[in-house]
Amino acid sequence: MHIHLPKPLHGWREFIGEVGIIVIGVLIALAAEQAIEALHHRSQVHDAIAALHAESNENRSAFDANVVGLQRSQASVETDLAALDDCGNASRPDRLVPVVQSVWLVPSDHAWIGVRDGALLPLLPAELRDSYFKVNTFKDLMMPGINAIYTERAVAGARVEAMRRGLRDPGLCRDAVVQLLNLQMQQDFNLKDTLALRSFNEDALRGEHLDAVARPVGLDISTAGPPKD
Repeated sequence: MHIHLPKPLHGWREFIGEVGIIVIGVLIALAAEQAIEALHHRSQVHDAIAALHAESNENRSAFDANVVGLQRSQASVETDLAALDDCGNASRPDRLVPVVQSVWLVPSDHAWIGVRDGALLPLLPAELRDSYFKVNTFKDLMMPGINAIYTERAVAGARVEAMRRGLRDPGLCRDAVVQLLNLQMQQDFNLKDTLALRSFNEDALRGEHLDAVARPVGLDISTAGPPKD
């Protein structure tokens, strides 16, 4: 009886070869999958950046309109304050003009929300992500002030209109002056913020690094680059 033993050396070589082929095939498949995923992410990032830039371009008209509207309203307030003076003999109620009730256009943020909620933020360049985060954060911070201006305009406008219609009560005049001064200060504060936000939007479009801090007197925005080591 003859027993034939397997040849371990020849068998292991074949086994290792087969395993190696399998491993190489798996690695190639994983590399191809990662390459496809990287290309897909690159395409998503490209589309997201294009959408953010397009939205910023569209928002330019809103920022410009808001600046003009606030300036026109401020001009009407200044005219009325000059006409009322100190409610004394120098007052000229006949020179009063209606307080301009301009509309503050809310800049669009659909592209930003889509990027933020679509889990694309980690894939965006850090500078770009930071800039658009600031643009939209400060826009949201400004909204309570805008709502307050609408209220103050209605109050001050009503008093001015009453005097334009012939009411000459000294108390009403003093109240109108106070309301107009309050509105003037609030609009001046918001105008500075709107101008800063418009500038911020432009800098974000250019891809510049921005340092922005919310201060009591408005937005303080510096276009200086990041600190160097």
